[in-house]
Amino acid sequence: SSMSQADVWVAGPSRAAPAATSGGGGGGAGGGVAGFAERPREQARAAGDAAGARWLEGGGALATQWGAPPFSVLDARKGYWKKRRQFWESRVGLASERGRGDNLLGYKGLGGGAARGTSVFCPVLTELMMRWFCPAGGRVLDPFAGGSVRGCVAGRLGLAYHGVDLSAAQVAENRAQAAAIAAAATRAGKSWRLPSWTAADARELATLDALPPRFDFVFSCPPYYDLEQYSDDPRDLSKAPTYAAFLDAYRAIVADAVARLERGRFACFVVGEVRDADGFMHSLVADTIAAFAAAGGRLYNHAVMMLPLHSLPMRAPAAFKASAKLGMCHQHVLVFYCGGKSPKAELLHHPGLKNAMRPQAWA
Repeated sequence: SSMSQADVWVAGPSRAAPAATSGGGGGGAGGGVAGFAERPREQARAAGDAAGARWLEGGGALATQWGAPPFSVLDARKGYWKKRRQFWESRVGLASERGRGDNLLGYKGLGGGAARGTSVFCPVLTELMMRWFCPAGGRVLDPFAGGSVRGCVAGRLGLAYHGVDLSAAQVAENRAQAAAIAAAATRAGKSWRLPSWTAADARELATLDALPPRFDFVFSCPPYYDLEQYSDDPRDLSKAPTYAAFLDAYRAIVADAVARLERGRFACFVVGEVRDADGFMHSLVADTIAAFAAAGGRLYNHAVMMLPLHSLPMRAPAAFKASAKLGMCHQHVLVFYCGGKSPKAELLHHPGLKNAMRPQAWA
């Protein structure tokens, strides 16, 4: 049976504790220890904090309307987020880890099998970014496609997705998953638009005939240099001999992707930091912002996505004791506006925002 919008998006309203009053707590009539009774202004502030907590939990109108509160912190650890992810993985059948190794992050066994790591892109974040920043029915370019998530979510949203990935085996697995989901969607009477993947080097974006000439949204998650080793192919950016060599290729790919965007459109890259051999940060976030700026993309939104901890509590203590390194449990969601001289005026009528306000009737 189909799920209602409330079933799919909202975990249920939070029950905030009533604001504390000035009475009670030992002290006499009129309340509290002398000099520490709450004043009306403090009570109002406490009530406001409780209301804010409801928004963060996803139990309010913001989450119902937008899928998640449109704040600069996106929290994948919240119940409503987990419930929506379960929808994508269990009901839609996404399995983006297929076609990839089970320990691309190269964990050394700390924490047992649970600590083996291969990153899997979040379908909830994909859904939000595509609904918030891509026109309905628009064309999506993903120059670092990887697994099936972004393509299959786009297909369910009715977007024309085109992903590029170096691995022919990964592309074949993605196509197989998309075909299986398409068959299930047909049986259920749900809408579906078949995504497209091309096995190619992203450095060929400018000349790939398999791609449409123009796109409405660029959305991708690039390699974090050598954090994950995807293949032994020397063309693989994760095998670049130096970070400088990685950046040269990365900047060119960003420029070619932006060049294929229609004027006045958004691009979104999800990135994280990665350390060099001495433990210092490479500043991939800043380098991504600079690459887009050089290509004509201006940073418009910068959000932080809080990630589920998984095995981090097992791994982080040893790392911190040995080197004072903090365990990273977030990613950076960078949204760029590409083209257009007056973003404020254009964005008032941007087709991506109209798409974001459509009800989730397809769910």
